[in-house]
Amino acid sequence: MFRFAICVALACLPLWLSGCSATQAEAEHEHHHAHGSPPTFEGLVKRVRKQHHWAAQAASREDVKHFQRELRHFTESVGLLPELAAETDLNRADWDRANAAAKVLIAESVRLGQTKTPLADSERKSVDGAFQTLDELAAKLPAQRSDTNE
Repeated sequence: MFRFAICVALACLPLWLSGCSATQAEAEHEHHHAHGSPPTFEGLVKRVRKQHHWAAQAASREDVKHFQRELRHFTESVGLLPELAAETDLNRADWDRANAAAKVLIAESVRLGQTKTPLADSERKSVDGAFQTLDELAAKLPAQRSDTNE
C-alpha cells in the first residue's frame, strides 16, 4: 500500500504542477515555488522543511484551496529532491539516502492530503528522520552560493 501511494503521488505530480495564483491567504508568508527552484540542494532542503510546516498549518484551516495549494508546493519541491541531489557531489549511497528521505516525505504528503491531521508520534519520528537525513546530506556539500531568499 505504501509503494502504491508513492506511485500515485509521483504519477499525479505533473498534474499538480499547474501553477499558482496569489490570494490574501498566500500573502501571509513568502512562497517559493518548484518552478522557481533554488540552485542548491541545501536551499531546496530548507524550502521543503518550510513548505511542510505551511502545509501542516493550512490543514487545520477552513480554506481548502489554500491547503491544497500549500500541499501541492510541498509535494512539488519534495519531488525535486532526488534530481537536485543527483546534480551534487554526493556519492551514490548518499543519493540513495536522499531518495529514501524524499519517499518518506511523499508518503507524508499523501497522508496529509488524505487525513488533514497532525502527525502522530510514530509518524513524526519517520518524517523528522527524513528531514534530519536531508540536513546531514546538505551539510556534506561544500558551501555554495544560494539565491533562495531564505
